[in-house]
Amino acid sequence: MLALCKELFLKNMVKFDYHIKKEKIFLDYIEGGLEIQLSIAVDFTASNFDHGIDLHGLKSKNSKYEHAMYLVDGHIPVYRFGGEFYGNSTVFHNFLCGSSYNTGISRAINIYKHSLQNVNLSGPTNFSPIIQTISNNLKELVSMQDNVYAILLIITNGIISDLTNTIEIILNATIYPLSILIVGVGNADFSNMTLLDNELLKCKWNGNLHPRDIVHFVRINDFIQDTIDLPKAVLKEIPDQIIEYMKYHNIEPKRSNNKMEILSSLLPAYTESLQI
Repeated sequence: MLALCKELFLKNMVKFDYHIKKEKIFLDYIEGGLEIQLSIAVDFTASNFDHGIDLHGLKSKNSKYEHAMYLVDGHIPVYRFGGEFYGNSTVFHNFLCGSSYNTGISRAINIYKHSLQNVNLSGPTNFSPIIQTISNNLKELVSMQDNVYAILLIITNGIISDLTNTIEIILNATIYPLSILIVGVGNADFSNMTLLDNELLKCKWNGNLHPRDIVHFVRINDFIQDTIDLPKAVLKEIPDQIIEYMKYHNIEPKRSNNKMEILSSLLPAYTESLQI
């Protein structure tokens, strides 16, 4: 009986057309040389140095922002927002510091420290200009290549002044290869950040675009006793957000000619810009 069943199975196996499709994972794209571009935007609004608060360490030399920047490494463009720089009375909300490609987090922090010597902390706390700038850059970039993904790290201490515009621009940005990480420093009211993280996609959406979850918020004070897990908490949603973007746009991982070298490092190529 067993032999007969085997024979029948072998005869009829040709009638079945099996299509086994391997599910793509984050490491498939890293193996294929996915370029991850990281930018940092640092909050220079006046609330960082007000009523006994000194989050930039202007007097205490203990900068909460510098601590947050150690979460990352690589080539990082640094932007500044919410301050008046180098004697200019105009408040900038997407002011690029230094060159476009600053090597390493140490260089980025040095630029940040230099900026503190040439800024009047001001306001308001506007997120939309820097997010729009990154989106515009990506719009041009994706027209030339698809093996790229951008991460914008915003380090801030307070309430967003342009929440409505920020929501609109974030929703528009979901079509681009972009994730926005928001790290909150200090003891301010971060309810708006939680809104962007957890409730944004419930907002009214008009059009045929596919809104993705591209925002993740982490409050540093929640990790005072467990700083080792802070980088993991900040970056934990990035792999899934990258995979969701790639799947929706039908972008397959590139084939690598040197898989062992890439897999041994498990690190993507980084290009950096730091914006304070």
